[in-house]
Amino acid sequence: IDEVFIGSCMTNIGHFRAAGKMLDEVEGGLSTRLWVSPPTKMDAAQLTEEGFFAIYGKVGARTEMPGCSLCMGNQARVADKA
Repeated sequence: IDEVFIGSCMTNIGHFRAAGKMLDEVEGGLSTRLWVSPPTKMDAAQLTEEGFFAIYGKVGARTEMPGCSLCMGNQARVADKA
């Protein structure tokens, strides 16, 4: 797996909390590129308040602006041949 994306309008805050709990167990950085984009600004604010954005940053995840993102080709792109 080259890259992982957690986001879209079909996710809910529980998906991001679960990912954060798993990532909190990781020592150092990830061996794959991780993108995180909550569906709403309200979710992003809540996850930040709960400390999950700090966990994402600790493992080297790239956090994107809430809303439409990689699933529709906005903001950033995955590496060629990923």
